[in-house]
Amino acid sequence: MRVCFTGRNRAGSWIVRGAQMSRQRANWYGAQDISDLDLDAYDIFCFVKRPLLEVQERLLQAGKILVLDVVDGWAQPDDTLRVHSRADAQAVFRERWQELLPFHAHILANRAMYTDLRPLTRNATYIYHHSNPILAPHPIRPEVSTVAYEGNESYLGAWREVIERLCAARGLRFLVNPTDYAEIDIGFAAREGESAGYLPNRYKSNVKLANFLALGTPCIVSSADVSYQETDPGGVRFFATEQQLERQLDRLLDYDLRQAIHECFCSAAPLFSIERITKVYEHFFLELLRRLRHP
Repeated sequence: MRVCFTGRNRAGSWIVRGAQMSRQRANWYGAQDISDLDLDAYDIFCFVKRPLLEVQERLLQAGKILVLDVVDGWAQPDDTLRVHSRADAQAVFRERWQELLPFHAHILANRAMYTDLRPLTRNATYIYHHSNPILAPHPIRPEVSTVAYEGNESYLGAWREVIERLCAARGLRFLVNPTDYAEIDIGFAAREGESAGYLPNRYKSNVKLANFLALGTPCIVSSADVSYQETDPGGVRFFATEQQLERQLDRLLDYDLRQAIHECFCSAAPLFSIERITKVYEHFFLELLRRLRHP
């Protein structure tokens, strides 16, 4: 089974779902420009987030299997602001997918997205994001000094002021995108404002939590983010209000609790390793190939 990962996508999702994944098997390949490739060399073309319309027709005519790895494939923030329900989400994706040439299958970002959008596709599955392959567990320090967030800082919205204030009151630092993961005693993840809503809260990936699991780093995350709920191994601290965030932060100052969470996270981390997620992709591709080539 020969797979080519491609798509017009310069975001981090291409690195995670395209570039890194394509290197996991000798017969898998990743390229954002496939116009000069020998297309006959591949059985399945997996488009990450944004299809290449100019080559889709050629691939379909050549009898190739086309898969769309949807990731967060909606207009941001326009669709975020106008979608408030499952019916709204289905209408948006139905319209977007009808504008494209047909895909044989869709890979969705989590179980909630699969539940909502499965009726719109012939073949579907959901595959969680893997953790950053360079991450390894860091030991828990006796005292907390740093709370950190990794990602686009604009997504934090009003939560940034809240967490900075709570940290300052306890003599802690709050860092955004620290260069050294070993600095992080407690992870933080939340979204607010135009970055929050039905689509991002329900469909955005689990990648931040996957990274905290790989690090074995206790974390406090928004209870509105469904992917974190789905992939919580049992030690994640959730919050919905400032008061809950404050209580969770105070609880995690306890060394014994953080050590217990560390051990829980380290046990769960292999479920979201690149090796494990690669096997999930591989199984789906093989089943799809069997179903479509040998019905």
